[in-house]
Amino acid sequence: MDYEKQHLIITSPKATPVDPALPLVVGDCIHNLRSAMDHLVLQLAILNNTFAGAEKRTSFPVCLTPEAFKRSVKHDIAPFISPTALAVIEKYQPYRTHTPAEMSPLWILSQLDIIDKHRVIVVVGFKFSPVAFSVEVPTGETFEQQIPIPKWK
Repeated sequence: MDYEKQHLIITSPKATPVDPALPLVVGDCIHNLRSAMDHLVLQLAILNNTFAGAEKRTSFPVCLTPEAFKRSVKHDIAPFISPTALAVIEKYQPYRTHTPAEMSPLWILSQLDIIDKHRVIVVVGFKFSPVAFSVEVPTGETFEQQIPIPKWK
C-alpha cells in the first residue's frame, strides 16, 4: 500500500476475466444508494409536514460550491424541509468535507450515478432461453435441473 498516494495495488499471478454481470451489480448498488439519499429528503419533508408536491421536486443536493448549493435548494428543497435538516445536509456537501471537493465520496457517488444512468445503454430482450433451474425448499434442500434442449421463449 502506498500511504502517500492513498491507493491499494493488488496483483494476481494469473489474470482472470471479470464477471460480465459485475458492472451491472456495481451500477445498481450506486444507483440504489443515490436513490436512498433522495428518499431521505422526501422523508424529511414528510416529517416537516410539508410534503405536498415534494415528491416531484426534492432530491438530495450534491454541490461543489456554497453558491451552487444555495441555488440548488432555494426552490426545490428548502421550502419542504426544516432549516435544521437543511443545515445537516449542507454540512456533508463536498465543498465542506474535502479539498478538492471533486474528491469527496459523495460527489464521486453522484457522478458515477449520472454516468451509469446517462452513458450506458441497457439492452433488454423480449426472449430468453432457459438452460437450467434450481429450487430451494424451506428445509434448505436444493434441487437443480438442466434443460437438455433449451428453447427460446
